[in-house]
Amino acid sequence: MRKDSIFGLRFLKVPYSIKFLPRTPMTELTERLLPSLLQNAELSKKGVALLQKAHKQILRLDESSRSAEDWFILGYYAQQVQQYDDAQAHYTQAVLKNPEFEAAYKFRAMVCIETRQFEDAQYDLDKALELDPDFSDARYERARLFHETDQDDKAVAELRALIQQDSEYADAYALMGSTFEKTGKYEQAIKAFEQALELDPENGHYLTQRGLAHYFAGEYELAESDLLEAQKRTGINHITQFNLALVLSENPASVKEAYRNFEKAFKRAPDMLNHFYEQSGSVERKRLDLRLDTILSKNQDLEKEESSQFYRKELILLLERKLREARTRIAAE
Repeated sequence: MRKDSIFGLRFLKVPYSIKFLPRTPMTELTERLLPSLLQNAELSKKGVALLQKAHKQILRLDESSRSAEDWFILGYYAQQVQQYDDAQAHYTQAVLKNPEFEAAYKFRAMVCIETRQFEDAQYDLDKALELDPDFSDARYERARLFHETDQDDKAVAELRALIQQDSEYADAYALMGSTFEKTGKYEQAIKAFEQALELDPENGHYLTQRGLAHYFAGEYELAESDLLEAQKRTGINHITQFNLALVLSENPASVKEAYRNFEKAFKRAPDMLNHFYEQSGSVERKRLDLRLDTILSKNQDLEKEESSQFYRKELILLLERKLREARTRIAAE
């Protein structure tokens, strides 16, 4: 459902009959920041400080004197701090000021995907690509939209078109791997992740995704190796701990380590499973649900064994409680 913005405008689908606001020169700070933001470049500490300074400066301007690019900066800032309603509203002002600002459509679509406003995201991405058919990032986001809505054949076709356009777009290979992986095409998924890693060898996220593909393919030793190496590269967090716990759960002798990793993951992020169930596509949710049920069943069968009985019982109780919470929340929607 589309929400009203804080500016009293409807988000997203801007009718062509509307009278667009006049162009206004951008501020000096906006002009300095814009190239990095449009390229999705990771900001240095100096860049982050510059963004914060530009944000404060633009807020001091009258709304009527803000340029399309100024509104874009406000949208980008709000997006980074997950103030998604404000981000959408600011990007909307940017396209009202400049109806040919394809990057503003693309970034607004990214927010819509994050907030699961998929129809609106589709509109914005189609518009961005209409304005610039060679806009690689918009094509990638449209593939991500298809991936998130389980239109997997469309996602793969979009990614193949993108790779043909830009063979060094590492994220395209990684997203293709994720799409293959969730549809059970594990060999193709692993190959795609390896292509992504060839382009960006130090990327811990790609390594994690390859590890999960190995996991769902039943290649547990390879999965554990990838996930442990990914932790070294990206650091330990609740997601890396949860993923490692899944793999360790497949080995009855590792029940203590599996439980400890699940315990630490849920301690860091108590609602992580709830959020995954709410935000993931139906295919990914059902697959994880089935896998956790299998882990529970396997450990319940082994519960009477003397070895590591305490940790096995604790693992069962923890997963039963977290699954019950997640399923109850989904059923209530």
